Amino acid sequence: MNEFKKQEPNMIGSSNDRQKDTFLGGSNNGIQKRTESFSDKKSCSYMKYEKEEPELKSPIKDFSQYKEYVKEYQEKYESYFSLNNILESYRNEFSKLGNELETYRGRDSKRYQDISEHIQSSFLRCGEKHKRLKKIFIVLHEELRHLKQRIKDFAASYTRD
Repeated sequence: MNEFKKQEPNMIGSSNDRQKDTFLGGSNNGIQKRTESFSDKKSCSYMKYEKEEPELKSPIKDFSQYKEYVKEYQEKYESYFSLNNILESYRNEFSKLGNELETYRGRDSKRYQDISEHIQSSFLRCGEKHKRLKKIFIVLHEELRHLKQRIKDFAASYTRD
C-alpha cells in the first residue's frame, strides 16, 4: 500500500521568509498574494470535486477495476495535497496575524487597531473561498479514505486467492 502514499515537496516552507513581517509589509501581505494567485484556472481544477456529499465507490470486482481505483486515488490525492497546503497556509497567515495582534494588545492601541482591521479585511477577502476549499477538502478526504479501504480490501482478498 506504500504506492498510494505519494510524497510531495513541502510547498509552504519557503513562504516563511516572505511572511516574516506580515503586517509591516503594508497591504501587500501573504494572504492577499495567495488569494490573488489562486487563479480561476486553479480554482476550476478543484471544481470537479465540489459536491455536497462524497461519492463512495462499490467494492472492487476485478484487477482492471482495481487499477482504475488506484489511478483515481492518485489523481484525487494530488488535489487533496494541494488543497491541504493552501488551507494550511491560510491557517498559518491568520495565526501569525493573531499572534501579532496579541503582541500589541495593551501596548500600542494604534498598531493593535491597524492589525485588527487588517485581519477583518483579510477575512472578508478570503473567507468565502476558504470555506469552499475546506468543504472540497473534506469531501476529498472522505472519498480518499473510502477508496483506500476498497483498495486494501481487494488487495487482501486478491492475495488470499
